[in-house]
Amino acid sequence: MKKIMLKKKILFSIIGVFIIASSAVFISVKNDKAAKSAEEQKKLAMKKLEEDNLKEEDKKKDEELKKIEEQKKDEELKKIEEQKKEEELKKEEDKKKEEEKKQQEEAQKVSTNKTDKQEKQNSNTTEKVKTKKGFKNPAFANSSQILLVTANSMGSSSGVAREYEKDSNGEWNVVKGDMAVRLGANGLQYISKRQQSTNKTPAGILNIISAFGVGGNPGCSYSYKKVEENDYWNLNSGSQTYNRLINHNPGGDYEHLASYQAQYKYALVTDYNINQAPNKGGAIFLHCNGRGATGGCVSFNEADMVQVMKWMDSSRNPKVLIIPSGDLGQYYY
Repeated sequence: MKKIMLKKKILFSIIGVFIIASSAVFISVKNDKAAKSAEEQKKLAMKKLEEDNLKEEDKKKDEELKKIEEQKKDEELKKIEEQKKEEELKKEEDKKKEEEKKQQEEAQKVSTNKTDKQEKQNSNTTEKVKTKKGFKNPAFANSSQILLVTANSMGSSSGVAREYEKDSNGEWNVVKGDMAVRLGANGLQYISKRQQSTNKTPAGILNIISAFGVGGNPGCSYSYKKVEENDYWNLNSGSQTYNRLINHNPGGDYEHLASYQAQYKYALVTDYNINQAPNKGGAIFLHCNGRGATGGCVSFNEADMVQVMKWMDSSRNPKVLIIPSGDLGQYYY
């Protein structure tokens, strides 16, 4: 019995040792497997990380390539736009050149036409005569002497006189200029509107019809009356001798010529209101200066007055043009 029990204990001990050894082997194997699995997982994680890095790099490269491609596209678009602009500018320049060319051609045609016209007009002459400005108004057609009196404005009481003559070629030339003159105290008024006792010089074209003076004839070609004590200029509107020189005192409104020793030393008589229209006034003369502005006449210093009287030739139908300078273009062009 004791032997059997001993054998059982030994058997159980052996079995226990086997079980423990087997468990140890199992645990060891399990631990090895776990270690191998962890290593593999680590390797896999590293591999995945590398792959992720590669993917990120590839992504960056792709983005950079896209940017480069987009930049290239932008540059190409800019080039295309610049080319379009250059083409448009070129078209505009070509258009301008074409228009300029047409204008030049048209101007050339006009110039050619003008030249042809001028050549036709001058075909019967041996020389081309340069046209100068002159008194082209028909009122001067039969005159070759003009005394031009200009004022700055209609309200001016002074002005400037110039003598003009027409030469054999029909050209008007100044023979004496810039003679200071005095005008009506209240300036100018055109002949059609001028009234008596307004102290305004008639503006427009006047003729010279005669001359007179307290002094002797200084060499005037017009009929000359030496002033006597009983000489009067009648200014009574409605009278038969209205605006006429008479040899008696008419009473009323008149001028006693001998009373104006300085002014009427020398005088030229104009044809203003020669038809004796009522209330138009008269006694409009060219005469020597007095103390100031006139009652409607044009006055000169004595030396200029004498020169004007000697210069005016009744056979050349002299005219007196009195005008504000702004209206001169109606007569002189």
